[in-house]
Amino acid sequence: MGNNDAINSADFSNAAVTDFLDKQFPLRTGTHSDVRSYLVYFDHLMAIRTDGSTTSLVTPAQFQDADGSLDGPTAISLSSGDTQVQIHLQNCSLRSDNQHPCIDKVHVEMVLSA
Repeated sequence: MGNNDAINSADFSNAAVTDFLDKQFPLRTGTHSDVRSYLVYFDHLMAIRTDGSTTSLVTPAQFQDADGSLDGPTAISLSSGDTQVQIHLQNCSLRSDNQHPCIDKVHVEMVLSA
């Protein structure tokens, strides 16, 4: 790391993660808290909302990569400026608490300049 740059890394595993995702990676319609699953369709991240409708990112280029199958990724990588995010997903039907039904945890890396 040079030029007074530093990497700040944090793991989120609480309900505040959807607020963060809505601000950094907004959806065309709705909020990440309304999403029951994510999938990849022709190199675009698609979100399936709880009402069955689909939406995508306002800025499709923020989607970088996905691990696992296209119709059931286990992780999604997003990028916005100096912010890199990896969302780890789990089987949506197994989640029974009030948190997001699919997001297991989110790892965030930000490049900070002094």
